[in-house]
Amino acid sequence: NKMERGHVLKLVHQFLHESGMSVAAMAFADHVGEAMEGPFAPPSGSLLRILDEYTDMKKANEPKEEIFRVPEELLKEGDGEHCRTELATLRGIHDTNIVAVELLADGTLLTGGVDRTLRVSTLAGLPEAAVVERTRPGVALGGPVLTLAAHPIHTHLVATGDMAGGVALVDSNTGIVITTLALHGKYVVRVRWSPDGRTLAAASYDRSVSVLAYSHDTPSEPLRLIKKLSFQGAAECVVFTPALSSAPATAAAAATSSPDADGSGAGDLSLDTPELIVSVRDDHRLHIFSLPDLTPRTINMNAFGDTHVSFAALDVSVSPDGKYILVSTDRDRLILFDRLTGAVLLNFYGASNDGYSQPRHCWHPSGLYLYASSQDHAILVWEIGTQRIVARLEGHTATIRDIRYNDTHRLLVSTGFDRTVKLWTPEIC
Repeated sequence: NKMERGHVLKLVHQFLHESGMSVAAMAFADHVGEAMEGPFAPPSGSLLRILDEYTDMKKANEPKEEIFRVPEELLKEGDGEHCRTELATLRGIHDTNIVAVELLADGTLLTGGVDRTLRVSTLAGLPEAAVVERTRPGVALGGPVLTLAAHPIHTHLVATGDMAGGVALVDSNTGIVITTLALHGKYVVRVRWSPDGRTLAAASYDRSVSVLAYSHDTPSEPLRLIKKLSFQGAAECVVFTPALSSAPATAAAAATSSPDADGSGAGDLSLDTPELIVSVRDDHRLHIFSLPDLTPRTINMNAFGDTHVSFAALDVSVSPDGKYILVSTDRDRLILFDRLTGAVLLNFYGASNDGYSQPRHCWHPSGLYLYASSQDHAILVWEIGTQRIVARLEGHTATIRDIRYNDTHRLLVSTGFDRTVKLWTPEIC
């Protein structure tokens, strides 16, 4: 069926408005007049989605036999409990750009900057307010800090990665660097712990990922290299999935997520084992390794199964229930995949990003919303069920480099090159 003319006009108007061309959008609306009237309300980025789907169809040599339906649980209406208001702006923690941030349940704020330090601040007044009660002297590290992650159980232990290729473990209570490992020849851009805290992964631009075992019982060697995984491009992101009780994959799932053209894959799949997901530049696949044996499989990120690299997966996360994988790309698009089958389920448009951006995103713990940075210095909030942008969090004046959600305080925390840390609340202040 052909799309009605009024729907097409609304798609063009929406594209102009979401692209920041407000003057052109107003002129367009004045010109077409009543032709755009009607109840049709397209999700954000609909015109780009249609064009992307058309491009994918042209590239496909053969259509897939399986048609994947979007699970009903993903189409739930939001409850309105997403962050929408700036609670506080914290300044003066670093005198240089801040690249990484995390807010802990006890009100400890961890930040890493290009001044080569990890800083530990104590916030008071949460969640109704946020005041820096104390910032301890910076913990000096081997290079500008690009990433950090607090241990999921022993939260005073903080892993960091830096521009010198080092991975460090720091006791944030004492400021002591427990160990430093020179594991990589280029930037370490992401460190993440497994949910049980027994494994740490570090992604580097030297085209490798280090997988390390952590032991609280061996203080002389708390981190031990298990394996270094090598790839054809720079490793951009690592993330662990939680264990998920689930039936084994169907034959259709195995056909989608097991061997690609290069023969890699894990055959029969089961999601009752935690996995490590790696995204790599110049690669059309997500690389996934089961724990503890690191058995590999891959997911082809192209909807029609081709090997063309049409975007880079720059940030990856797993849904709160462990069933879905969300990817931020170097295009104006976030993609939601089924973790089991690898099927493309939903697309989210409206962010402004390109090959030079470093987008970041995170889930709301309800699974009903997602937050993602945009190159225009805003954080966009999508309602997953409708794929519509329901809020724009504006206030940063330079590139946003990290965003995290703290479920204890129901706050979103963000930081970036404007040298501030911002906290966002669902309450209307």
